[in-house]
Amino acid sequence: MLKDVKPDLVSIALPNFLHASVSIDCLRAGAHVLCEKPMALDVKQARRMAMIAKQAGRKFGINLSYRFTPAARALKDMAERGFLGQPYHATTRWLRRDAFPGFGGWFGQKNASRAADR
Repeated sequence: MLKDVKPDLVSIALPNFLHASVSIDCLRAGAHVLCEKPMALDVKQARRMAMIAKQAGRKFGINLSYRFTPAARALKDMAERGFLGQPYHATTRWLRRDAFPGFGGWFGQKNASRAADR
């Protein structure tokens, strides 16, 4: 697909252990990338992904579902206007109302979301 279609943008929604390698392949092929979280299995992979995106001159984003909700946007705007003063600590929580998808599949099993050799 990367050679034949040459997509402008690729959305990576694969098991976690594939995020880094597939994102890197897409970036090197000239595509912008939106990758599901977690970005990578470790910091080393994440830094490599970011470095390759920069070298390729491609946009590289991580899908953080709640980042652009009205509440998150309002809080960011308040912080940028100085309403919160100089924060020195923050805590956040998240509630998933619909449970976790497919606990029988790879999503809910740590070993299944990682490469076999890890």
